[in-house]
Amino acid sequence: MEVEGVPVVAAGHTWADLGELSVSGGTFALHSLVAAADQALNQGCTRSELDGILAGRGAARGVRNLRPALRWARRGSESAGETQFRLVMHRAGLPLPSLNKNVFDADGRWLFRPDMSWRARRVAVEYQGAVWHDFPEAVKADHARFDRAETHGWAMFAVRSAHVWSKPERDEALTEIAEAVGFPPDRLDLDAAEPRRFSAAYADTLMENLERRRRRHLAQWAASRSW
Repeated sequence: MEVEGVPVVAAGHTWADLGELSVSGGTFALHSLVAAADQALNQGCTRSELDGILAGRGAARGVRNLRPALRWARRGSESAGETQFRLVMHRAGLPLPSLNKNVFDADGRWLFRPDMSWRARRVAVEYQGAVWHDFPEAVKADHARFDRAETHGWAMFAVRSAHVWSKPERDEALTEIAEAVGFPPDRLDLDAAEPRRFSAAYADTLMENLERRRRRHLAQWAASRSW
């Protein structure tokens, strides 16, 4: 495709290429592939198109991570941080939120556009990355938006990277959000919420490869001792 007159690899194929960077020793983790798939969907790709790209790759490196990444992908998350915290909530068992939908008051006036929301419960979660939210103008705008939402009966939660990567902070945020949306906190699977580097299928393959390598080394050692 062309971007401002420059030919570049299309979003769907770029996502599939990133799968090769998610295998052992690679720089991309499973949650990063989900975030990239989210962006491909946002760019106009369809699931069937991405499925077709995967089918054309056969058994190429990374496909075992790309397939589950596509199952978890959703159009609407607009940043990697949003995707990562959405996956944290999904794995913990929370009901899936709406993504980046405008909220209006009773008179039809626009209020705000939360990253994730449960409209029936008037609960919203916003992922606040340091790049966009840690300078004075952004802090002021965030406070005004949260005040406006809370004035209209919304419960607002701001989450940061620590709520993805630090278990104590992640568990606390998930428990508070569960209570707000009416989900029993004791039904949360807080251990399952941990970010994953590999899909279950690829993790099993890694363990099998490690076990084969261990057995080969033992056999080589035994053979050397027999002399």
